[in-house]
Amino acid sequence: MLKKWALAVLLAAMVVTGAGCGTADGEKAEKEAKVAKITFGDYPQDEGRKELIKPRGHFGKDEDIALEFDLPSKETFDSSLVKVKVLKQPGNKLQYEFETDVDPTWDSFMWEFTDSSDFPGFYDPGEYTIQILRGKELLAEGDLEIID
Repeated sequence: MLKKWALAVLLAAMVVTGAGCGTADGEKAEKEAKVAKITFGDYPQDEGRKELIKPRGHFGKDEDIALEFDLPSKETFDSSLVKVKVLKQPGNKLQYEFETDVDPTWDSFMWEFTDSSDFPGFYDPGEYTIQILRGKELLAEGDLEIID
């Protein structure tokens, strides 16, 4: 009788432990699915073109940089402002932060920044993470590298 009870407790513990792990993985995957991936490249000169030219993750310190992303599931910005964070890697050191206007009905975003005077220190060689936030909610994130 004691062995059956111990076996039942052991099985119950395994089920609870396994269910907890599955939930954590599921929540992590769901969170990652809600954060759009930013693609970097060159801004198209043709106004009819709706995607970046030469997508890549590294740029010279004198190059213009464009970014684009689509919100998941055709969600819209639902806000007229988003926050842009530039984080220096390693360590996610906040390099620069500002707000920019967006149309609340948009479900994607393409933008070009061209001058290091707008972003002090950003064009220094190194690895960076760019984050786009609506309030405190992370909407999009991407990594790039500035090289000499």
